[in-house]
Amino acid sequence: MITIEAKVRELVAMAGGASSHSIMSDVDLDVITPLCVAAIQRDAEAIGYDGFKGDADSYPAIIWTMLYNSTIRPTIFEWLEEAHPQAWFKLMYDTVENQNKAMGK
Repeated sequence: MITIEAKVRELVAMAGGASSHSIMSDVDLDVITPLCVAAIQRDAEAIGYDGFKGDADSYPAIIWTMLYNSTIRPTIFEWLEEAHPQAWFKLMYDTVENQNKAMGK
């Protein structure tokens, strides 16, 4: 069984699966993970789920993808803007549109 918090921490650390290893330090993960869990709880009713409690594996993968893109990633990016505005990896948490602009596309 994996907890909701552990699943969120994994998604944050791996940029939603874009990396094969943790991008952030454990210190940063300790700060940002609870912020992301709180954002998920805040948005749970709006997306029609039960508050995301219990076993993270009981939710389909598509739900985690949706949560990452709609709630987790923007929460991380907002936090990075304040805490680490020059972080080399910040772009990984930005919108696809802004990623494409940064890459000259």
